[in-house]
Amino acid sequence: MEPALVKCVAALCGVELPAAAATDGLTALRQLCSEAGPKGATLLGSSPLLKAQIDSWLDIVASGPISAHTASLDDHLSLRSYLVGPGLTLADAAVYIAIAQGQLDSKHTNVLRWALHCQCLISSACNECPPLQVTASPPREPVTLPVPKGKPAAAAGGATGAKAAPADQKAKSDAANDAGAAAAAGGAGTGEGKAKQGEEDGKGKKGGEAAAKKKKEKKPAAGDAAAAAPAPATDGAATGSDEADPTKLDIRVGVITKVWKHPDSEKLYCEEIDVGEDKPRQIASGLQAFYALEEMENRRVLVLANLKPRPLAGFKSEGMVLCASNADHTVVKFVNPPEGAPAGACITFPGRAGEPATPAQIQKKKIMEKVMPLMKTDDAGVPGFDGCPFTVEDFGACSSEVPGAAVA
Repeated sequence: MEPALVKCVAALCGVELPAAAATDGLTALRQLCSEAGPKGATLLGSSPLLKAQIDSWLDIVASGPISAHTASLDDHLSLRSYLVGPGLTLADAAVYIAIAQGQLDSKHTNVLRWALHCQCLISSACNECPPLQVTASPPREPVTLPVPKGKPAAAAGGATGAKAAPADQKAKSDAANDAGAAAAAGGAGTGEGKAKQGEEDGKGKKGGEAAAKKKKEKKPAAGDAAAAAPAPATDGAATGSDEADPTKLDIRVGVITKVWKHPDSEKLYCEEIDVGEDKPRQIASGLQAFYALEEMENRRVLVLANLKPRPLAGFKSEGMVLCASNADHTVVKFVNPPEGAPAGACITFPGRAGEPATPAQIQKKKIMEKVMPLMKTDDAGVPGFDGCPFTVEDFGACSSEVPGAAVA
């Protein structure tokens, strides 16, 4: 573990750095945060879901060079200000320090934006925060745009018009002089002409007013027609509602058909899980501290299946196994599907109907962040969303060994 990370985390927590901490591992770093009061608790994450996500990023940092993950990190940060949750966490600090040890290519614009923000926050608390080293990408070749053909002709036309202006003014002046002479020669005729002209002008004015009135009357008619037109129908997904909706999560019954310990992580199991598809899903779960390997084999579980695949310590994980955990994350147990429910059966919520969101929508609309805080077990250990139980149609409700726990 980088000594710079320990020093920066201690500074962010506002505590004195123990002399031996610089050589300790991530476990000691978490212990440092847990003993630092509210600031440390924020860095560790305020919910079991955030804690699990932070642990995943710490495993990535510990697994090898962070440069191998820069492209996926850039995609992850395309709609985020922080790696996990709404603020700076231990995950941001660890990944930033890892990136600052090398060179960051400026083509990864989302990572660059995030890293500069983290550098500002961390350096304000710690004078030993390593500066970000950025390598500029080669400039792109300039593109020559074609000039529209009409523009030179228009310019030439403008010049011709400018030259013709004096001739036009001379013609107008001559015409005015001729009109003045005619007026002087026929005084009486001019009076009659003025009277006749006035009469024609009056008719023209009335006609113009009538036309304007007719046009004005037509405008409200068009507006009324538009107002009377029926509004296009929209569904709940199109309205962009901020309401937490558990039906947007595709939760299925799964069976673990194969499991092994991750070769580079002391926390992760790698699993192949049958969720009713053509081939099993590969999923990583941080459960080594809570289940023995033999307890994982052929286990029936619940899988959140509409998440974007992402690497966990170099292993591409295609979903998440749901568990119930107590407040301090010392007890973690599977959420169990009802007896007899087959692999691939979907979890429903009685009284609620809706279609699962796409993985892109889950990320963009932050659906998990809205729904997960309301997913808990009741006093009997039955998992639910805001009191509505996880149910498999024709088989009943799901269960858990941990009552009053968060589900994530």
